[in-house]
Amino acid sequence: AKLLEKNNFKKKFYIFDSFEGLSKFRDEDITKSNKHQPFENSFKSNEEQFIEIFNKFSFISIKKGWIPNRFNEIKNEKFSFINIDVDIYEPTRDSLDFFYSRLNIGGCMHLDDYNLREWPGNKIALDNFLKKNKVSFFYQIPLGGCFIIK
Repeated sequence: AKLLEKNNFKKKFYIFDSFEGLSKFRDEDITKSNKHQPFENSFKSNEEQFIEIFNKFSFISIKKGWIPNRFNEIKNEKFSFINIDVDIYEPTRDSLDFFYSRLNIGGCMHLDDYNLREWPGNKIALDNFLKKNKVSFFYQIPLGGCFIIK
């Protein structure tokens, strides 16, 4: 945010977070190595601290809630960059379905958890999405994550 501010960023920067951790796992999210680990409700954020840090930047809009419940508020927006870091199948699928159609031609999406063994649902969601949608460029980062350009 400081770098964007320093470079006179004039667009909106939306952050969606429940601040309550991960949502419920689906079958796509379960592996032999994680089926007994209590990931649900993990990764909680300190909402008060987060808001204190990011409210200093007028271009940032924080949307508290579960994905996709707050997406309707920005349904008429277009985007040049989307970062998806939601770890599991259902919010990844919902984020891809919502944002890709609103991504500008030449716009970029980054999925943080693609092809990481801890998050198989993320890969399943994107692989299914790519079967149904045409992208102009796909790059898998060697140690996990990927980029899509529309």
